[in-house]
Amino acid sequence: MINIELIKGLHVIVEDEKGAEQWPNAIEIRADENDWSNIATSVWEALLNHDSVNVLCMDVDTAVTFAQVFLKTMGYTSERAALETQKAFKLDENVEPTPLQVYPAESLGFHFVRFKKIVETLRKECPWDKEVTPYQLVTLSREELSELMDAINNNDMENYAEELGDLWLHLFLHSTIAEETNAFNLETVFQMASEKAISRHPHVFASDTDSDAATVLSKWQSRKGKKKDESSIPPNIFTWALRLQDEAHHNGLDWENAMQLSDKLSEEFEELRQAYEENNHDGETEEVGDLLFTVINIARLLGVDPEDALLKASRKFQKRLDYVTQHKENKNVDELWEQSKHEIG
Repeated sequence: MINIELIKGLHVIVEDEKGAEQWPNAIEIRADENDWSNIATSVWEALLNHDSVNVLCMDVDTAVTFAQVFLKTMGYTSERAALETQKAFKLDENVEPTPLQVYPAESLGFHFVRFKKIVETLRKECPWDKEVTPYQLVTLSREELSELMDAINNNDMENYAEELGDLWLHLFLHSTIAEETNAFNLETVFQMASEKAISRHPHVFASDTDSDAATVLSKWQSRKGKKKDESSIPPNIFTWALRLQDEAHHNGLDWENAMQLSDKLSEEFEELRQAYEENNHDGETEEVGDLLFTVINIARLLGVDPEDALLKASRKFQKRLDYVTQHKENKNVDELWEQSKHEIG
């Protein structure tokens, strides 16, 4: 008997004695099988419903063909699928790449579980994905969110979908890493998310009849247990400021458009100037905070993510600063700074 794990959760078994009833979640392949698309579809559907699936073959040749076919549906080239099959079965002779082109039935379930298995394979085989940590992923996700915001701002639907996929890759990696230590699995993540969504929306799933956004938001915050004190301040202050401004909007306290805040900016800056002239450091801190809060409000009204905008401004500044430091020598840095604007943008 031969029993190999082709990918995580998928075992290919060569067994000429025991039938499928001896193996849990088993799919049998006849020696004369020719409907490989149907076989591939059945295996992917089984992987969607079970953590472990067994594919039973009566001979090695059938098992080798299936392994190549399945790996090709994963995204492997014909040549790499043949090489991986040879390694998996520990065959002495080279495996000839199969010319079969197999297309499993297209469905959300197929693409979902295929992506999950691809990520699990990356975690096992890719040197970078093997070593990446949850902390690094969170840091990288910030950059992906920035690119997602670009796609949304540019109404670029193709990149919008692509950047969402990049975020899903990070989320799948998180759950795959957690599964390695038996911390939790993806099913738990979705179950908890569903239950939380249901419990916080009784106006949809239960008997509450709230119909206006302000009431819904207020009750949602109450269900989350958010108290309006310093202990409830989230780690991302930009996000908290936006939430407060959004709550004010839903309660009828808002500006009509961002340009109305021009005078507000001038007012806050004059108050900062006064605190500066009085050498009032606490006042300076307060007024700088008011200025930042006003700028975030402008960003909200314009539909701009303030954190993303600051990230782009910082990147632009860094490029110009690098240009200045690389060329300064005996040159005037102010002139170099103006030059960097034309050279870099």
